[in-house]
Amino acid sequence: MARYILSAILVLLICLISCTATQIQPPQPATVPFTQPATPEKLFTIIALPDTQYYSKAYPATFTAQTQWIKDNTISKNIVFTIHLGDITESQRNSSEPVKAEWTNAKNAMDLLNGLKYSVLPGNHDNLVKGKIDNTFFNSVFPCTEFEKYSWYGGHYPPNGNENSYSLLDISGQKLLILSIGYFGHLTQPTAELSMLFDWANAAIARYPERRVIVATHAMIDEKGEFLEEGKLLWDQVIKRHKNVFLVLCGHMHTESTVTRTGESCNVINILLSDYQSDEKGGNGYLRVMEFIPDQSIIHVETFSPLLNKLRDKSTSFDLAYTFQ
Repeated sequence: MARYILSAILVLLICLISCTATQIQPPQPATVPFTQPATPEKLFTIIALPDTQYYSKAYPATFTAQTQWIKDNTISKNIVFTIHLGDITESQRNSSEPVKAEWTNAKNAMDLLNGLKYSVLPGNHDNLVKGKIDNTFFNSVFPCTEFEKYSWYGGHYPPNGNENSYSLLDISGQKLLILSIGYFGHLTQPTAELSMLFDWANAAIARYPERRVIVATHAMIDEKGEFLEEGKLLWDQVIKRHKNVFLVLCGHMHTESTVTRTGESCNVINILLSDYQSDEKGGNGYLRVMEFIPDQSIIHVETFSPLLNKLRDKSTSFDLAYTFQ
């Protein structure tokens, strides 16, 4: 009898083990996390607005057409910044008093960019009065207080003036600093006052070593790509000293020119001159459109007229190499 009971117990244990085994699930393969394929950052556009002096004097509708086009295409072209290169107006250089009508025309046109990011700087026709630099009227029209309310506006020099300023721009993974230096005179050596400006500019760039720098000024190079005297001074005292400067924009000379130079840290610096005031009707509204294209590692440059709705010619369209961060 005990033998039968023992056999029954063994059978029951075997059944229990068998049932339990059938309930154990085989190990599942480890789940591989899904990674979204990397997509290139969105391209963005920076506009250079050169020498609008004749528009302010005689063709205000052309100036307005330029800034209205920038405003209208801000989203479609992802226009993130506009840089005026100076000579906003024409006649102050030859007059003891500012020609207020010209400044009114300029202000009306530039005001279309209110709420967008942009910078202005004075050219020699804006601040050279009887051979002396005077930014009083420029600062009454474009005061630093008008820009200080924006978080992207980094600073200005002198403390009560906007003739020199810098702006901070974060877009498509790029950290940029845009430094605007107003016309400071036809000089070959820095004065004590100019040395303070250069010290301010150098400190502004050094404060942001992680940012790539675009320098905008009025007078820098000529049609052959050679330095003007004031341009050489700015190059020696500021631009060439910083490894994060990669682009310089200027106007003043009535032509186009592009030259590549090397900074002290062996960094490549492209200098672009653009000024169309010798074209019909004071320049036919041409401006520089610079598209930063991440998936091609280039800056595509075009010269376009919102007034004529066309490119100037094929020779003014070209690419610059740019390594995106």
